[in-house]
Amino acid sequence: MKTYNLLPILLGCLIMGCSKSEFETEEKVGENIPISYSVMVNDGGGISVKDFSGDGETLKELDPQNSFDSKQVSDIQYYFDGTYSFYSKDDSCVGNAYLYNLETDELESEEVFSDIGACNLQVNGISHSADNVFISYTMELVGVERHFLRTIDVNSVNWDYEDLEVAQKPLKMTLSEERLFVLTKDDGGTNEYGVTVVDVTNNTIIHSNDFGANAKQIFKISNGNVVVSYDDKHTVINHSTFSELYIKYSEGTEPKFSDSEINYFDAAGNMYFLRPDAGDIPMLAAIYDFEENNTIIYDYNNMFSSAQINFDFKIGTTKAVGYDEKNKILLIGYQKSDNASKGGILRIRISPEIEFVDNTNIDGVPYAVISK
Repeated sequence: MKTYNLLPILLGCLIMGCSKSEFETEEKVGENIPISYSVMVNDGGGISVKDFSGDGETLKELDPQNSFDSKQVSDIQYYFDGTYSFYSKDDSCVGNAYLYNLETDELESEEVFSDIGACNLQVNGISHSADNVFISYTMELVGVERHFLRTIDVNSVNWDYEDLEVAQKPLKMTLSEERLFVLTKDDGGTNEYGVTVVDVTNNTIIHSNDFGANAKQIFKISNGNVVVSYDDKHTVINHSTFSELYIKYSEGTEPKFSDSEINYFDAAGNMYFLRPDAGDIPMLAAIYDFEENNTIIYDYNNMFSSAQINFDFKIGTTKAVGYDEKNKILLIGYQKSDNASKGGILRIRISPEIEFVDNTNIDGVPYAVISK
């Protein structure tokens, strides 16, 4: 029987921001450390990368010079610590995996299902390490749906691989200390979720456990532990012992990070993520502290006037969140309200006090904002 530690989220400081008048004058000047950003954008034809340089006061887009040409938008994706992996299949049934390091501008890719044909299977998830790409997939064999994890050696010339069959449908994955944590679903039975752990050094299953209904995400946090998230709670799995800590939210205190896929962690372990909101702007930037179990939400209405939101910046919704740790600046990528193919990046200093830095308009809609 599962028990839960009832640790309510502190909402007293939940909605952050200063009075609107503070942002209606001149832009603030604070730390001024040189910095560069990589911004993944949806440019209408796919995902591409734009590079920026600046400091705590200014920001300038650089001429295109990275190796990441426009790629097909994919729902099968994974990001952690500066590296982004994703899978896409084209109309000729060729499935490719991509591994892109935004900090070093290194892009690797390879066809990954030439042996069985990408149209003969369903890819459910992707993850990666420095040496491997991991793909979870399902295919029908002799009328029976079977489930596999493919481990690919990206250091080999042809991306050699090894498959491991698992009992339940494998979905999203995350790696911690040479252990691949896989969120699974009993698709043909209870429809409940579980976690299977694979030792990637020998491709064997070393642990599994049930996690009930309605699990949504699995991801690693900064201390190496693994989180399984739901709408109303999350579970922290110790990456070494597999012990579990259950965090149940009181009604109205939900941090709502269960649908956020591309998250950023700062040096203190705080997670920067997209949070759904019931207001006029459906997504907001937020920070979750896994040590204190509290959430900070950055509500535009608490930081800007209505004229700034609707006419100056034309903020439609938040699409990406990052953090410039050198200058203590929150990076918010947003989609324009008047043009779905345009966006911008707002920079807001959040320490020692909240202050607006600048806004930069860009072609395309930000997908991820990475500080380097």
